[in-house]
Amino acid sequence: MSKRALSILAAFVFTASAHASPKEDLHAALSKFLAQTSFRGDIAGNMAGRSTHSTIEFQAPDRIRVTTDGRPPVVMIGNTMYMDMNGHAMKVPMPAGNPMTQYRDASILAQLERGMLVEDLGLDSIGGMPTHKYRYTVEKPQPSTSMIWVSMKNGLPMQVQASHTVMGKPINTTIRYSKYNDASIKISAPN
Repeated sequence: MSKRALSILAAFVFTASAHASPKEDLHAALSKFLAQTSFRGDIAGNMAGRSTHSTIEFQAPDRIRVTTDGRPPVVMIGNTMYMDMNGHAMKVPMPAGNPMTQYRDASILAQLERGMLVEDLGLDSIGGMPTHKYRYTVEKPQPSTSMIWVSMKNGLPMQVQASHTVMGKPINTTIRYSKYNDASIKISAPN
């Protein structure tokens, strides 16, 4: 075999072994997501024909603000939630491991990944930005199928579309992520 043929074969073998599986690619993107110090997610939902819009902002390590159209923001800091009740801030304790902080937990990601099936759907774009698109299915904690678009520029999720059923009603949600590691995202307890 000629040197040229050997070098081509070596390049092919290296490229094939260096390419990660779709599940590994998605794990890398989600792990990178967990490492972010802040982000914003614009959420459009549809539950049984009723449309909703909200925004979630995160500031590490444990601060979350959720703003839903037509309602005052809800702020969560650690295991305390602050809600506006008729113009007055109300402080509500939350149980340890509340769902809003669980989704930022690497062990929860590992648990989800155990039964996750991931398909590579190829290249796509979101808002004119090049992305790689994946479909993933999980059975626990409830069966759901989601699509995720990962930025080709920074390897972070740009958009997630999820479909599942709650109490017999279909729920479709789209989250568009932005403002990763943005110092302007500051979340504090209301006065």
